[in-house]
Amino acid sequence: MTTEMKPAWCLITPEYPPSLGGVADYTRLMAIHLAAAGEQVTVLAPSGPESADDAGVRVAKVLGGFGPMGWWSGGRVLATLPRSRRLFLQWVPHGYGFKSLNLFLPLWLIWRVMIRRDQLWIMVHEPFLSFANSVRQRLAACIHRGMVWTLLRLATRAFAGNRTWIAALEPWRPRRLTVEWLPVPSNVPVVKNPEATAVIRHQAAGPDGLVGHFGTYGAHTRGVLEEPLRLLLEREPGVNALLLGKNGDLFRAEFLQANPHLANRITAPGTMPLEQISIHLAAIDVMLQAYTGGISTRNTSLMACLEHNLATTATTGHVTDPQWSEWRAVELIPLERAAEMAGIASRLLHDPIERAALASRGRDLMERDISWPANARRLLGK
Repeated sequence: MTTEMKPAWCLITPEYPPSLGGVADYTRLMAIHLAAAGEQVTVLAPSGPESADDAGVRVAKVLGGFGPMGWWSGGRVLATLPRSRRLFLQWVPHGYGFKSLNLFLPLWLIWRVMIRRDQLWIMVHEPFLSFANSVRQRLAACIHRGMVWTLLRLATRAFAGNRTWIAALEPWRPRRLTVEWLPVPSNVPVVKNPEATAVIRHQAAGPDGLVGHFGTYGAHTRGVLEEPLRLLLEREPGVNALLLGKNGDLFRAEFLQANPHLANRITAPGTMPLEQISIHLAAIDVMLQAYTGGISTRNTSLMACLEHNLATTATTGHVTDPQWSEWRAVELIPLERAAEMAGIASRLLHDPIERAALASRGRDLMERDISWPANARRLLGK
């Protein structure tokens, strides 16, 4: 009696640490957890600085700039693996160079799947450009859809990080293939350092508490966040705010131009290592997470809040998964009523029992459905 050979995993990614980026962190953490589950894991990545050694993970930075020689080099790495190989493509059309129109990638994958008989799985981080703006973007959007059509026909399994992307992929998938939900967990490790957290809280919190936001403060997000933050701080003179993430210091400076009277009550440390972000998150009582498209299971900043056991209020919008209402892990408010986040945060600050219950539901959701171990179990069928 013969047993089926266990496939060797090969994650194909457009970026990998120490390079910065959400897909870079995602790929590394996925590789680590697959290796921890006993899988043989190799990562194919573009040229770049040497990565840290992670137990059980082999990183081959041989793809160069994703041209023909890079894919040929990737094939040489695959030739060193067992005959049963599972390619796990991290799909972001603009990640693979050539102004997001890298046709060498699907051509190489056609060769790998149809000739070399490798198995292809796909994680869709972003499917394609929209038909908007310039003629060039519309042309690129057409080509992206052709690439996605091809890749989904080569794949034996495909995944997307939220229900919106799954719906967007529906017209392009073959009937035999169902695009599966694979949420994107937090990339911020939970660091327990009560002494350091106490120092941060002493420096940043007001006598009645500390609210926070974690994100990158894009132009649209800033426009949504400004009003509820101002209303909350004016309503609650004993509450301060901590703005975490890249560009938080720039948002603070812009916010204070219109609200100089709040200058002493807002702290924004700027870009920090992930471990420091964790220590700062632990100092916060309530999070205000404003998203212009609404929350989804692709928002890693939101996942970090929930994983750190933080009561959170957030906006809903066109990309919000309907399950969020069922999960009751976040206090939701429609985007057009974002200002009402101030009232929700105020209520949570004054009701520690409700705040703790909300935080507990969020943490339970993460552990059950949106953690890295949960994703590894989905992929491995365990």
